[in-house]
Amino acid sequence: MIKSAFGKVFLVYAPLLCILFWACTKNGSDTPGKSWSVSFTTGTGNIVFPQAAVIAQPIGNVHTTLISGGYADTSRKQGSISIRVIGGDTTTRYTQPNVLVTYTDSTGATWTSTTDTTNAVTFYQFGKTPGAQVHGSFNCIVSNKQGATLILNNGNFTAPYTY
Repeated sequence: MIKSAFGKVFLVYAPLLCILFWACTKNGSDTPGKSWSVSFTTGTGNIVFPQAAVIAQPIGNVHTTLISGGYADTSRKQGSISIRVIGGDTTTRYTQPNVLVTYTDSTGATWTSTTDTTNAVTFYQFGKTPGAQVHGSFNCIVSNKQGATLILNNGNFTAPYTY
């Protein structure tokens, strides 16, 4: 029999602390075995952002879906991508002008989507409950303020849905 108050508290809270520690050290996925990310290729190589989310964002009367990818706050790596799909929350293909992309590369340079008609996002799976998986692909041409262009090819994302 445990006689001290500390011992009783320890027995009650130790399992909770273990669960909390385990939850905080997971790979960013709320679903066992799932790994969330946004990835694509450019002329300079493969880019993989290990932190990803899909967020429903109504703006006034317009429904938008934001796909975001980046690095953890603790990472020394720089870069991120934000893909906004206007009117997009079903499993189908969305094209320009309903696709807006902002990509920040590893040097901190910002690239934004062009008006090219080949810019597209396709949702293959779109779970609509919090934490449900959203999976799709994208291809986009982006440009910087100097007018240079960059093609984001073979883009893929798998991320949890947030509303």
